[in-house]
Amino acid sequence: MRRHKTKALSFDSGTAQSSEISTMTAFTESTPHGSGRSVEDFSSFCEGDVEPSLNKRIHTLVDANNDYIVYLDDDFFVEWSMTGHYDQNALAEFGEIANRASHLETVSAGILRPKQRERLGRLLGEGMARLIGDKDSKRARESLDNAESYL
Repeated sequence: MRRHKTKALSFDSGTAQSSEISTMTAFTESTPHGSGRSVEDFSSFCEGDVEPSLNKRIHTLVDANNDYIVYLDDDFFVEWSMTGHYDQNALAEFGEIANRASHLETVSAGILRPKQRERLGRLLGEGMARLIGDKDSKRARESLDNAESYL
């Protein structure tokens, strides 16, 4: 983990005193994933941030908590990442549903304008969020059905 030093104020007898404390960031540099870094807590990321495990800027945040994140990047592609321990508990249908989302995304690339791709991406992202976050393959498939209807 990377350590950062920061100043903290403490109040003792009515006077403020400054002291240095060491804090830890949410990612580990020792476990690389491609050009990115392993993330231990996704809950602090928001739109505009660069998500370090995939090295992509978060254009639209779909869903996130400590263990996972689902978002659209600047090209409106659905991106997701999970912590190692959360990834080990993926549903058996994960591959099938993720492949379908990728297929719909690929098919849409040549026929939709950017604003339409963003709307489709939100539907696909919701599908992945239901699969990853809620572990609900039925609702994930419903979201992908909606995305397919949108096409």
